[in-house]
Amino acid sequence: MDYDFNLNAFKNYLKQFDLTSEEINLKVSHSYHVAYLASILAKRLELNEEEIQFAKTLGLLHDVGRFIQFTKAKEFNDYKTHLDHGALGADYLFKEGHIKDFSINEDYYSILEIAIRNHNQLDIEKGLQKQALFWAQFIRDVEKIDIYRVIASHFELQFREEASFTVQDSFFKHTLIQSEAIQNESDTILQNLAFVYDLNFKESFLLLEETDNLELYISHLQVDKNLEDVFKSYIKEVRTFLESQINEN
Repeated sequence: MDYDFNLNAFKNYLKQFDLTSEEINLKVSHSYHVAYLASILAKRLELNEEEIQFAKTLGLLHDVGRFIQFTKAKEFNDYKTHLDHGALGADYLFKEGHIKDFSINEDYYSILEIAIRNHNQLDIEKGLQKQALFWAQFIRDVEKIDIYRVIASHFELQFREEASFTVQDSFFKHTLIQSEAIQNESDTILQNLAFVYDLNFKESFLLLEETDNLELYISHLQVDKNLEDVFKSYIKEVRTFLESQINEN
């Protein structure tokens, strides 16, 4: 497992895409950030050196399907494009054989494919072996930690109407929110905030707090004055949940 080799191979992969595109570069930057966060989380989970190299490589490759998706549809939304970017990435690497472009021990192939296919799903598939489940949870955590930075830095969201009932219900039940339930921009904001509920490791909650990415996201949201009290109740719920997970023994 050679992360430096994999980084160069990833850069070669990117050459087929329009690197003058702001959207493409957004995902390039995200991939590098997730690889960096993966290295931090792996060390804090006391993984060995080979596992740390794999964690960084998984972070780098988790979104390879995003570049294919945007080239096909000029859009990153799986629900709108009807393109599952996790599946696109896994198919590119494993069905098309491009996994051989990277320096990865074959013992990790199955784990890598499962993690990539599951990283963007509402729920992780059932029945996974312990090691596969760990890595699926791992990549979902580090990606969500960086997603808050991405949204805050590149998108403008406004909480200007009440969230729909179904979304509110899911939010206060501490579950992820289905894209099919989204009816307005306020729903999207709650869908993003609810990512916190899906983190799997205490070290992930600590890393989220340390990066300050959640607070960065919150600070960039625009809220209608008439809805400030309602909005504060959602923020309080998320912050209380985060604090409870950090302080849990």
